[in-house]
Amino acid sequence: MGYSLLPIVLLAALSIPLDLRGLAGIIFIPTCVLWCSVAASVFFVAALDADDRRWLLAYPVALFYMCFALITVF
Repeated sequence: MGYSLLPIVLLAALSIPLDLRGLAGIIFIPTCVLWCSVAASVFFVAALDADDRRWLLAYPVALFYMCFALITVF
């Protein structure tokens, strides 16, 4: 799950010059969380051979990355 944190790191770097509490945050935060979730769920599907349960795995992963995104915003 750590390999998929790169978009959150980019979001944190982007939060330095931009205020992510407005329109920029509405655009960039869900994009980064979705990007992280899809990347991590691909890793989980490959490791667990669970292709039919990809979205079931992606939901808790998305919640995990959403916590990191909220930490970078506030």
